Amino acid sequence: MESKCIFDGDEYLGFYFSSQCYNCSHYDSNQMSHICKAYPQGIPSEIWTGKVIHNTPYKQDNDIVYKKSV
Repeated sequence: MESKCIFDGDEYLGFYFSSQCYNCSHYDSNQMSHICKAYPQGIPSEIWTGKVIHNTPYKQDNDIVYKKSV
């Protein structure tokens, strides 16, 4: 199965929206920073920008991966 890259731009801090993260049930949209259950200290820029699709385990994600929100 081929995964498609969701790329929202070039700079981590300049991104307001990450389609991958915003559509994930683990994302905490109530915070002003980019955090989720997998990354409570901050979502890595490579995931936030879509350079890495987080549907398989990734470093230090506590075995929590993308799950489409309902």
